[in-house]
Amino acid sequence: TLGSTLGSTLGSTLGLSTHSYFQPPNHFKITLYSPNQNSTKSTELTTLIIPPSRTSEYTFTNPNSISQLYNQVNSPYSLILLLPPLHLTLTPSEIQTLSSPILKKIISHYNHLAPSTSPTSTIMSISGGTNNVELLKTPSLLITECDHTTPSTRVRRLYFTSNSNVIQSESYLQNSTFDYTKLSFGYHYIMSSSIYLTTPEISREGYNNKSVVVGLGGGQFSMYLSKVMKLNITSIEISSTMKNLAAEYFGFEEGENNEVQVGDGIEAVGEFKGLDNVFVDVDTKDDSVGMSCPPGAFVETSYLSEVHSSLNPSGKIIINVSARDKSCLETLLKNVNKIFNTVYISDSMPEEVNVVVIGFKEAPEVPDKKVLMERVEGEDMKEAICMWRKWKKKTRGGKKKKKTRGG
Repeated sequence: TLGSTLGSTLGSTLGLSTHSYFQPPNHFKITLYSPNQNSTKSTELTTLIIPPSRTSEYTFTNPNSISQLYNQVNSPYSLILLLPPLHLTLTPSEIQTLSSPILKKIISHYNHLAPSTSPTSTIMSISGGTNNVELLKTPSLLITECDHTTPSTRVRRLYFTSNSNVIQSESYLQNSTFDYTKLSFGYHYIMSSSIYLTTPEISREGYNNKSVVVGLGGGQFSMYLSKVMKLNITSIEISSTMKNLAAEYFGFEEGENNEVQVGDGIEAVGEFKGLDNVFVDVDTKDDSVGMSCPPGAFVETSYLSEVHSSLNPSGKIIINVSARDKSCLETLLKNVNKIFNTVYISDSMPEEVNVVVIGFKEAPEVPDKKVLMERVEGEDMKEAICMWRKWKKKTRGGKKKKKTRGG
């Protein structure tokens, strides 16, 4: 059978049977999504060819998102995602030619399973990500650049080879010039919007906000905070190599209100006092753990206590969280709640799994959403500011425990 020849079953999710195969020598990942128990009457096999530079996107890797794709292409008998390795510089037509033998085997396999259906095949290419080139490839990282769907726009991306399915940093180039007025990731807009929860005067001239960003990456987030939001930013980056790459390949620039301190983000934060914000935006580079962002050390109460001491009374910690294991997120929230007065959590942006957690040193006065919407400009920021809600610790039975006098 096709399964025993080409790969193994990964399991069942969202009512779709999921199988993945790897085709040598180009190592295309071919993922089949078929309805369980043949719940659809369609006989169509729809193949989506994904550009190499887009294969790691959430849209094409997350079961929830792929289920939506499945429905968007009229619920075929099977949806076939053809995912080339991100480092390939092939066009969709070249990918189609190289993958033709295995696609024929898949059709033959379905004919064998259900000869009466005589499935037909449609092949489509996803737009974007064309003209993909490698700018730098080392044993530990890869930097690529490709076309964006917006005319005259290119996208530059950083990947770590230890977790090559995750885009570490992404920046837009408009007519070959880096554009720092927009962010690539929705969770960065959510992190940025946290400033407006308690600071309506952020846009006024001369506003002075002392903030630390733990984790530089390509520097897009730090540049946005310093140039667009006018915050005084110190980024803590453990790797001097990463600092140099950010400057050389992502246009990162240090300036009067934007500097980098090379050091360990766990240890260095204790050196600061009177901070308004500490943004934690680092990951483990290990996709096998239940929470890839942030690493476990950043959610220990000892570290959170250090951050708490570094903040001014109205300060806060803002943490980017990517947790496949919900118990890891729950542990993080409980630890933040132990150290900080008030905890807020965001929803996820569409097509992202990340949420953002805030720990306020003092109880904040957060206005209603109508007032918050008036504080921000731009659709992305307006969407982000509405994502927040106050987190309440659950007690046994899911009910909030009543406080008694003295307790």
